[in-house]
Amino acid sequence: MPTPGTDRRAHADDLYTEALSQPEKALSQTLSQPEKALSQTPETRDISEGSLAVLHRLLEGAASRSELLAYLGLKNGSRAYQRHLAPLLAAGLISRTIPDKPNAHTQRYMITEAGTRLVLG
Repeated sequence: MPTPGTDRRAHADDLYTEALSQPEKALSQTLSQPEKALSQTPETRDISEGSLAVLHRLLEGAASRSELLAYLGLKNGSRAYQRHLAPLLAAGLISRTIPDKPNAHTQRYMITEAGTRLVLG
């Protein structure tokens, strides 16, 4: 972790250099935690824990944007939407109930078959 006042990019570069210089260490960490390595499939690599919680919530039924963000304990803001709901839409894990009108005030979101498979395994 970088100390306050240091450049985060320099810290990230140091971690990258360390991983390249010690491939055995990186491999041993992967082998010691196989469940973590397997859980990082291309479908789930960019999905946050909050987004996974949204998928679990949508198993119960369709919900509005504000309901889903409130479920996560977040305010109904653009940033929260971009972080948690937009990646799910882009991955095809959730869909809109009114696809023609994404800004409709009655818009709700529902889990897709792919999203259900991801959550239930």
